[in-house]
Amino acid sequence: MNPLTAVAGLITFSVLAGNASQTLERPNKANYRYKMFHAGLQIGDASYDRTLTATDRHTLLRISETVEGVTLDAVFDDLSKRDGTPLKKVFHGVLGQRPFSNSAVFADGSVDFTLQDVRGETRQATLKPPANAVLADASQTWFNGVTPKKGDTATFTNFNVQNGKWELTTTTFVGDEETKVGAKTVSTHHLHVKSDGGEMEMYVDDSADIVVMDQLGSLRLERAD
Repeated sequence: MNPLTAVAGLITFSVLAGNASQTLERPNKANYRYKMFHAGLQIGDASYDRTLTATDRHTLLRISETVEGVTLDAVFDDLSKRDGTPLKKVFHGVLGQRPFSNSAVFADGSVDFTLQDVRGETRQATLKPPANAVLADASQTWFNGVTPKKGDTATFTNFNVQNGKWELTTTTFVGDEETKVGAKTVSTHHLHVKSDGGEMEMYVDDSADIVVMDQLGSLRLERAD
């Protein structure tokens, strides 16, 4: 399994991670550590930082994993407005000993995308979203003034900074569930996320920060704190 393939779902994770509690404005900052698993075996660790201001939301996800003897250290840096409209995304790191860096800056209805791959080759392009695309992720308002009902959905077009593609993404509020994290069972809110790139189950706490992310049993993140 390619280490970059193993983290494909984390692009969506970094976009969707964190909203707000049902009754209180969530804390301005949060920090958590995670264990990463593939096929039941731990392959690495991750850390997640989330900062809210009156106007925007900044998330920083750092991962370190080793797959088939190849180590990947990567950072997902995401900045968006409070309503879920993307402002900037950066994905950079080192695969083996080869650095890479991708960035996407959103302005004037398009995105300026720069990709520098592990071979050192750089490509730049200004890309427009599909016609009538909704870029703001409305699920970011869930538990933050908007209390979703079981079965509610939010659909938006996500720009995947890892591959430079637009992906139609739908988040569904499945309901409140007990979720196993290590040896513990915790109360969570269950979200199902489906995009052109795949599907995942996410379980969030009352501050809507991720407790567990399960990419159809392939890649799993569990909060370690």
